[in-house]
Amino acid sequence: APLTYAGTTIFSDGFDAKGGPDAAFSELRIEQIRTEISLRRFLQKVWQVEQFDVQRVRVNVTGPRVDRPLEPAPSPLSAPKNENTSNGWLPNRVEIGHATVHDTEIAWGDGGLRGTAFEIEPHEGGWQLTGQGGKLTSGKLPPLLVDNLHLRYRAPSLFISNADLHADAGGSLQATGEIDFTRQLDLRLKLTNVNVAPY
Repeated sequence: APLTYAGTTIFSDGFDAKGGPDAAFSELRIEQIRTEISLRRFLQKVWQVEQFDVQRVRVNVTGPRVDRPLEPAPSPLSAPKNENTSNGWLPNRVEIGHATVHDTEIAWGDGGLRGTAFEIEPHEGGWQLTGQGGKLTSGKLPPLLVDNLHLRYRAPSLFISNADLHADAGGSLQATGEIDFTRQLDLRLKLTNVNVAPY
């Protein structure tokens, strides 16, 4: 959607994307975006986003991908392109200091995470995520309500430092471990007063 500027604040009603063959998602929708841009690192050629605030994020990770043809390889006789395509004095990268997502929905197959609020910060080449609220569903298993999530994402892995959830019928579940999206799931679960029969 179009961008609206007010000084160093930028607003947009939303952003939509479709994932290609190698994308981590099939569909992505971000609603009600507000960013605060700082010029303090302008001379270091960095657009510094101090705060990135989003009302709602919707992601589908298992739907069909968009099939896009590959770009043709350049002719060996053509002149090489200049890798620095930005103007000489303009910043050529963006860095985000802090992001807030008030409502997150991540859908996969027959499950998903819905209604969770996240605080996100960069961390050692990846992202530190702290989440609260919402509901986790998976197939015919009983839904779990999210108390809090402490996650770290660095492609291709999501590290679960701690996840505290509870069941509607009582009982709680704690999880730690790693999800490597390219090969394996390695989790340690602690269930307290939860009926394990459905699992």
